[in-house]
Amino acid sequence: MRDARHRLGPHLDPAALQQLGDAGAAFLDELGTVSPVLIHGDFGGSNILAQDGTITGIIDFGSVQFGDPASDLAGLVASYGDSILDHLETAYPLAADPEIRDRIAFYRLAFAAMDALYGLEHRDEAAFRAGVAGVTQVAAAMRQT
Repeated sequence: MRDARHRLGPHLDPAALQQLGDAGAAFLDELGTVSPVLIHGDFGGSNILAQDGTITGIIDFGSVQFGDPASDLAGLVASYGDSILDHLETAYPLAADPEIRDRIAFYRLAFAAMDALYGLEHRDEAAFRAGVAGVTQVAAAMRQT
């Protein structure tokens, strides 16, 4: 996270940069208490098949691993918005846990930072700008909660 903050620092507003650092520190403090479960590892809208509003399948299990369930939930939130968690609470009560919601926010911030870093490394201006915008947007939302 230090490398990301260092490399992205000149491109982020100070509040977003601070949020990135604070969220990373909080995540690392909490990570030791997380019980790994079997996760998809690349869960999001692009790997969910649907027809007429009904889920018909889940694809791309190449990243299945034991890990933090918040990372899969973060992929769903990135695809469908925060309200997806409210819809999941009945079937998956863990989605309502405030601690997992904090980790979901961190993963979303990390996903955006990775996009920005990818853009920097590969001189992909669109990916870089989208990543910086994502970090700024997620950091602002985290500050409001």
